[in-house]
Amino acid sequence: AGFGRGCGNPDCSHEGHQSRTKEMPNNRAQERFGIHSFTFQSRRPFSGARLEKLLKSWPTPRKQLFTLEELAASPVEQDAHSDMSVGETLRPVLRSKGFCWLDSEPLRQHLWAQAGKTLDVRPGDWWWAALDKEQLKFKVTYPGVEADYKMAKKEKWDKDVGDRRQELVFIGGPDMRERDIVPLLEACILTDIELKEYEDRTRQLKVPNDEFHVNGLLKNLGASEDQIAEINEKAEKSREEERSRRKQDREETDFLRSLGVGKDLETEDEEDVFEAID
Repeated sequence: AGFGRGCGNPDCSHEGHQSRTKEMPNNRAQERFGIHSFTFQSRRPFSGARLEKLLKSWPTPRKQLFTLEELAASPVEQDAHSDMSVGETLRPVLRSKGFCWLDSEPLRQHLWAQAGKTLDVRPGDWWWAALDKEQLKFKVTYPGVEADYKMAKKEKWDKDVGDRRQELVFIGGPDMRERDIVPLLEACILTDIELKEYEDRTRQLKVPNDEFHVNGLLKNLGASEDQIAEINEKAEKSREEERSRRKQDREETDFLRSLGVGKDLETEDEEDVFEAID
């Protein structure tokens, strides 16, 4: 996918076009009820501020969205659509779902899920491309995760940005018009200047290691912070007891040797002790 500023025509094949849409195949629902769908795709981030403004205009009474208090938002820009006209444009959308890439939280996927009167856009997992080698090795040890990674590498990978992307599927009735919805989404995509600033700002960002050890595994398995702290406390107590036992064993062995007995007794090697404890 290209990274230049889009030309405004979703059917354009010019390499600089920043996003593209894909019509889904016809089916009986489309023929009978006028239900149809399209997919919006881009390899540039959304402006978190502009996307939040768009989502707040969505005509759904129940929303669970990321907020600018949670994210380091970029400046809001005015668009040519009033909230009312945006709402009318989006009203025929029956369902939409997919992945978002936000400039405000660049290391994480955001999961977009909208059905009927409910809209939910929330942070999800880390982008695969954001993980370093050791984090990736830890991550793929989870059941089924390695297959997900291989699928992403095979089907979703870009040589410049990895699996980071916008990939949103929209399903709607006969009044849903792709030509009206796509410009709303493209207006949220970073401009050339914003993209350069984003790249400079995020170049040194790294995924924290908090989740990529035993504590992270426990958290992903559903353990609370208190439960993790209790497990760590018990583990430390067990290690301390093991160290004390080994120390006492060495002292008893040395004492027997000082009496001229137990010469064939062997003390445990320090390296073995380390491996046994850790």
